[in-house]
Amino acid sequence: MESPGSKANGSSKPKQQHQMDQKLKARLQLKKKLYEVKKQLPIWSARQPLVQEIKKHQSLVIIGETGSGKTTQIPQFIYYDRIHGEGIIGITQPRRVAAITLSQRVADEMGVELGAQVGYSIRFDDKTSKRTVLKYLTDGMLLREAILDPMLKKYSVIVIDEAHERTIQTDILFGLLKSVQQKRPDLKIIVMSATLDADLFSNYFKAEVLYVEGRQFPVDIMYTMEPQNDYIDAALITIFQIHLEQPNGDILVFLTGSEEIQSLEKLLNERTAALPVDAKKLIICPIYAALPSEEQMKVFDQTPSGTRKVILATNIAETSITINGIKYVVDTGVVKTRAYNPKSGISSLMVVPVSKAQARQRAGRAGRETSGVCYRLYTEDDYFKFHDSNIPEIKRADLSSVILQMKALGIHDVHKFDYLERPSKESLIRALESLFSLGALTKDGKISEPLGKQMAELPLDPPYAKVLCMAKDFSCTQEVLTIISMLSVESDSIFFVPKGKKKEAVQSWKKFHSNEGDHFTLLNVYNSYVANRERKQWCFDNYINVRSIAKAQNIRDQLVEYCGQLNIPIVSCGNDLAAVRRSFVTGFFTNAAVLQPDGDYKTVADNKVVSIHPSSVLFNKKPPCILYNELILTKKQYLRNVMIIERDWLFELAAHFYEKGKK
Repeated sequence: MESPGSKANGSSKPKQQHQMDQKLKARLQLKKKLYEVKKQLPIWSARQPLVQEIKKHQSLVIIGETGSGKTTQIPQFIYYDRIHGEGIIGITQPRRVAAITLSQRVADEMGVELGAQVGYSIRFDDKTSKRTVLKYLTDGMLLREAILDPMLKKYSVIVIDEAHERTIQTDILFGLLKSVQQKRPDLKIIVMSATLDADLFSNYFKAEVLYVEGRQFPVDIMYTMEPQNDYIDAALITIFQIHLEQPNGDILVFLTGSEEIQSLEKLLNERTAALPVDAKKLIICPIYAALPSEEQMKVFDQTPSGTRKVILATNIAETSITINGIKYVVDTGVVKTRAYNPKSGISSLMVVPVSKAQARQRAGRAGRETSGVCYRLYTEDDYFKFHDSNIPEIKRADLSSVILQMKALGIHDVHKFDYLERPSKESLIRALESLFSLGALTKDGKISEPLGKQMAELPLDPPYAKVLCMAKDFSCTQEVLTIISMLSVESDSIFFVPKGKKKEAVQSWKKFHSNEGDHFTLLNVYNSYVANRERKQWCFDNYINVRSIAKAQNIRDQLVEYCGQLNIPIVSCGNDLAAVRRSFVTGFFTNAAVLQPDGDYKTVADNKVVSIHPSSVLFNKKPPCILYNELILTKKQYLRNVMIIERDWLFELAAHFYEKGKK
């Protein structure tokens, strides 16, 4: 006689099977639908010639306009024609959101579940399996894989996509892959881009260049008559002019970052309420890297009938992702970029004019499906003053993280490395000095043991890696792990403001505020979250983004695993927050600022006048000495993620950098 339990188990199997069958059926239906879409892509008609060229050449440069289908289709061509043999096809992306969205799209087109034949790998998130053959990953993740497998033996084809973005990791990958290919003639390298100096890459790899035609409709370019003092206000006016006067079509607005996007979103929501009753409804969709993934995905939803979508985006929407339905582009003409001063060792975020190539790329987003219009919120004279193309990141950024990875890869003489474009000697020297001052390198330039090797293996920037490695000496690994994990998500996305609830949200967050600074505020938020059983409800009640804090928890879990592998003990300092502050000084001793008699702050390293960011819990508190994680240069030089420290700690914990009385 069967027990009740066995009956229940027996009946659940057909139910599970039915659900699996339904999922498979849905995938196959979507695959069939997307196949018809694929056939309309410009690259589809070039499939056979492309496949022949890929088979014939060890290296290839492919230039194709945005919307040609190169990023999704070429990896599939390689897969279906078995060019990859038994190896993996790796497709690098400069941005995490692109790796996720592209892998999902390709999985849908192939009718498979994401994580099976098609997957992605980004920092702190891996959706791959032993079956994965098409692997979308960030260029930084491929570099990290090379530390463990210098010959990249798992891969038979590597596609470097969006090569024109020229991130530091991409540039180092070029040199690394060129070196690997000399020892592995079976490895195929394909460099792809929408806009690129083809000769530079062709000469570097000694590769053929193929041009793939895109599908580009005419785009009218409209300039302002006069320079705009406030491009946010100009964007707001332009959006409503388009909405009230122009035919159907969604609007894409380019802004510099999350703060501007949130500010414009608020203004749009306020003004939309005053629109005429018969006006179309506006759906406002922000997209930026720190935004939770489910919010990012809303930009890809089809616009309902009788409405118009306004997408507020960073330069993530220039080339990394493709959004259907765009007919109008509003280009503010600016972009936020990281600039590094090798003399001072200070890295800052700056708002700068776009390049001509970026401006053309932005305008092109309006002409993918039909003729469109690009409204440039700057004069035509100003456009001609822009740089022709972006300055490669390797020439304007802190190189210490990538130099540490190069050392871990066994590349000891970084001055003689085969760079695509050589960084300045000053930047290389500063990076080596910085790593030496952090204790990651020895005096003769070799990676130190165990500290340097531990830092190289952690998926963190060198200062954060140093803080985590040193936290054991201060018995505060638990707290440091939490703070670094929360900072990895970005505090912007931890705190969530529902529409019309700004006052309530700000009031709610005050109970987490710490007099010690922003790091401890984030620590309080996380500890309260994990201590609560009803976590979703707790997040809702406290205006905390549930997905972002869950992501921080996932990052923390992974960092705990790294600590286990590196024999870093997990210990807590209890209420001794000075231990945590001292630990952060070991990694961020260059990022200190001291209060001046006039009420301003000056950085200790280079005597710059700076201010605490208004979003900080220490804003208007005026502590004597502070440490910060980030300097943002907008109208003022703002310090973000700030904590209070004792000035004497700088000379005690970084005596090699500071000479007492000199600074």
